[in-house]
Amino acid sequence: MVRSGRFARRSFFALILTGIAACATLCAFALALRQAGPPADPSRLDIELAVAADAGFDALIEEELAVRAYLAHPGAAPIARYRAAVGEWQRFTHAPPSVASNAYVRKLRVAGDVLAALLAEEVALAEHGDRTRAVALLAAHEDALQNAQVAHAAIDGALRRALFGYRATIGRAIVTAKLGSFLSILLGIAAGCTLLALLREGRQQTNLALSDALTQLPNRRAFERQLGQAIATRRPEERFALLYIDLDRFKPINDRLGHAVGDEVLAQCGGRIRAALRPQDFVARIGGDEFAAIVQKVATQADADAVAARVAADVALPLEIGGAVVRVGASVGAALVPEHGDDATALLERADLAMYRVKRARRACTA
Repeated sequence: MVRSGRFARRSFFALILTGIAACATLCAFALALRQAGPPADPSRLDIELAVAADAGFDALIEEELAVRAYLAHPGAAPIARYRAAVGEWQRFTHAPPSVASNAYVRKLRVAGDVLAALLAEEVALAEHGDRTRAVALLAAHEDALQNAQVAHAAIDGALRRALFGYRATIGRAIVTAKLGSFLSILLGIAAGCTLLALLREGRQQTNLALSDALTQLPNRRAFERQLGQAIATRRPEERFALLYIDLDRFKPINDRLGHAVGDEVLAQCGGRIRAALRPQDFVARIGGDEFAAIVQKVATQADADAVAARVAADVALPLEIGGAVVRVGASVGAALVPEHGDDATALLERADLAMYRVKRARRACTA
């Protein structure tokens, strides 16, 4: 309650400060526009460019991952995913004139077209049975991918320069208007905080798209990307395990003690699963009370089952929440790559089936 009141007071003060700064901005602009001219508007120009470029670059990455998945395991699903990504890239290349005419966007489009053409050639070769040449081209398109990444980074850099240039324009307007007073200081603080908040918000939006807010683990979308990449880039001699983890006895806790306790149980269980595995392993919450993990360098099914048992044992330890002790369990199923296939959907189904076998066996023992 005290923290809430303090936050409200700070918010009210920040609102007043922003209002004063806004008034000072209007006055400064009105006096300075005659000499300085209209200031740049990053919200209309560079932010629009950055959003469009993010969409185009994401389409390229998705197209590249789909091609790798198709070469690793030809099928309808990866080729449909590839064609959808091609459509997204084509939409970016037909951007409105205000975006398409930008020099940075043109560089990204040129680099992206080269990469897209290479990817299309790999797919065409694979579809005509020349999979060996298609796989050999994977190394050839790394330079094209790097060029697209550099062009995309240049757009982000242009946005940063535009935002800070906007801040400098405000400062010049104040100096030109000779408002070197306390209001100028407030204006500089407010403008600086606003610009930094914009940059932080952009980073947070990117993180939120691939992160689970409750457990701070990657979400299902991030897991599917990571699994597809792990399958596509796996060397023939490498093996890894996919774990499917479902919490036991979670619903009664959620129903009896409330969603707040249930959320804390999920957060702590996610932390325990993360701690039970190595830093190079990938853990995600894929929905509800379900988690999944990619465990690197697992040689045999017995090794995968041992890791699954360790995760289940750690989750089953008592949890202390709000002074109360609660217990949940975990049913963990394991699938091994490549023994159980190299298709993401099939592997998830195999690990899910293994998890249900573990759950049924546990219920049979307690019956």
